[in-house]
Amino acid sequence: MGVVSADIGLGMPDFRAAERTFQLLTQVAGRAGRGALPGTVLVQTINPEHYAVRLAAAQDYQAFYEKELQFRKFMHYPPFSAMANVIVRNEKQEDALRMSAELERHLGGAQENMKIMGPAEAPYLS
Repeated sequence: MGVVSADIGLGMPDFRAAERTFQLLTQVAGRAGRGALPGTVLVQTINPEHYAVRLAAAQDYQAFYEKELQFRKFMHYPPFSAMANVIVRNEKQEDALRMSAELERHLGGAQENMKIMGPAEAPYLS
């Protein structure tokens, strides 16, 4: 079995990117082989030293969990904080950017412990 560009998801602007990459790679590895026959998984990556890739190859769930939790704590990501994603849509990009900037000004002074990131274009909409 093989995974081409296994680390492409690591480039996504999402704090869960490493978790999703680890999950994908361990899932593929878990499906390799049948019964008593061992399987082989080939992983193509340009970032073989990334902890998600390295620990998935080692099937080290505990080490991944600890490393990911440490990263999220350092970056103040969930579960150490709460996040909200606000998407502003408009047929005209300049109108959406204007509304986003207006929303940022409105929310900016809401609470001192609130950090606003963006506005920025969404890489994809789901």
